[in-house]
Amino acid sequence: MLPTSDTPLSYHIMNDDKYNTFFADCVGALDGTHIDVSCGPEDQPRYRNRKGHLSQNVLAACNFEMEFTYILAGWEGSAHDGAVYRSAQYQHGFITPPGKYWLGDAGYPNSDTILVPYRGTRYHLKEQRLAGKKPENSKELFNLRHASKRNVIERIFGVVKRKYQILRTPVRVLDGNSNPYYSSLLHDSQLRSIYRGREGRHVARYGNTTSNTRYSTRSSLP
Repeated sequence: MLPTSDTPLSYHIMNDDKYNTFFADCVGALDGTHIDVSCGPEDQPRYRNRKGHLSQNVLAACNFEMEFTYILAGWEGSAHDGAVYRSAQYQHGFITPPGKYWLGDAGYPNSDTILVPYRGTRYHLKEQRLAGKKPENSKELFNLRHASKRNVIERIFGVVKRKYQILRTPVRVLDGNSNPYYSSLLHDSQLRSIYRGREGRHVARYGNTTSNTRYSTRSSLP
């Protein structure tokens, strides 16, 4: 479920001095992921993403325990992450409690509800590792900490896509409506909890009861 003003700070932040200084009011991370689709020639321009593939852009948010708290499906692959986020915020019930915020990548605007990294500064963990050196200033240190925690949303996407191979198979979009396909995505993504072990081992625990994940679909496309 979405966090509230009373949601306690994750122990992943609270118990680690590397992060609680930077992210004391952070409730999780959000990002978009692209799921391949197929569609008729007339619809292909709007479903073609920046990498040239036909897809839909699905917004998801999760907490630092690797639990989905929100999913919005239905946007075309050409849609910018910021546009999908605004749709979720203003039309599909994605509410961030006052004083709280999410970690997002540079594809989102910095705002009261999304904290993004410094632009023009080394950011990704891979970049830090390849550079073979420690952060040289406060901005690089912040970006390193930000990347370390925002990575949780990328990890949970990876777990779900490996678990459910159907997400790797393009599904036909009919009449601008992919709800039958995304119903299966959302149903299978109602995860009771997914945890990542310290030694790179994934342990997934799927509950048999209804998940508290808040999800929505953009059922009618313009």
